[in-house]
Amino acid sequence: MNNATELAEFVRLWDLIQEINFTDSPDEIVWRWTVDGVYTAKSAYKIQFKGSYYTFQAKTLWKAQVEGKHHFFLPGWWRLSVQAVRKEHRRATAAILIYTWWNIWNERNRRIFQGIQAMPQAVFGFIEEEISLRQRACGAPVIP
Repeated sequence: MNNATELAEFVRLWDLIQEINFTDSPDEIVWRWTVDGVYTAKSAYKIQFKGSYYTFQAKTLWKAQVEGKHHFFLPGWWRLSVQAVRKEHRRATAAILIYTWWNIWNERNRRIFQGIQAMPQAVFGFIEEEISLRQRACGAPVIP
């Protein structure tokens, strides 16, 4: 220790260490990423990617807690909407539906939480703009 600052830090650290209570029980290693606390290569691989990507699970949509009439209606409506178009246009149709729902939801939130109302033509413009941005960023799906 070369100066008063280092000595003061040493004393502070010493005081902190004195507050630690050791037990007589042996140490154990627990892998917190599994239920049983045991390390597996599979769990390590999974945790490596946790939070780095998101995959949409459609079953969460179908298991949503909504009124029965809506729950029954949604999967069938989605299937009919997407399957009604030619196979090569299904991804684009799904994208249009999702961007439409998203912007209608955003408009609903603007109206409720911000007291702002856009005209339907403006909401349609928001949808077109988001689809265009998506196409420029990712290249697909191309909207026919």
